[in-house]
Amino acid sequence: MKALFILGTLALSVFAEEPRDPKGCPIAQKCTPQQKKAQACYEIYAPVLGVYEDKTYDLFSNDCEACATDDVYKYYRFNLCDPSYEVGGACTKEYLPVCGYTNDGELKQYGNKCMACSSGETHVYLNAKCPKKLKGQHDD
Repeated sequence: MKALFILGTLALSVFAEEPRDPKGCPIAQKCTPQQKKAQACYEIYAPVLGVYEDKTYDLFSNDCEACATDDVYKYYRFNLCDPSYEVGGACTKEYLPVCGYTNDGELKQYGNKCMACSSGETHVYLNAKCPKKLKGQHDD
């Protein structure tokens, strides 16, 4: 019973949406020294945007894989699109901007998560506006 509770807690923490900062920017997590030294990573798909020292970025399966990669120093945690959103489906006009990672490897802002997930261009999004740059006011 205890193992089930721990697994349930892990699932909730992996798939919980990340908050926005007061400016609506995504909140970056810095890689810890322990993450940088990881010899092996878990095989859970909890996608993150890993940011390299030169401010380029890549999509990684999870924070462990991102931080274990040379020159990645921080990451943004993505949310997975709910499979109930159909490509081309109807969405509300509610403006709660999200930043999707497109199939072309670009960051693209959408009006809300429904618009991102039903676009057919992405399956993950940041619960915030796309950063104009991956440093400066968005760097913590």
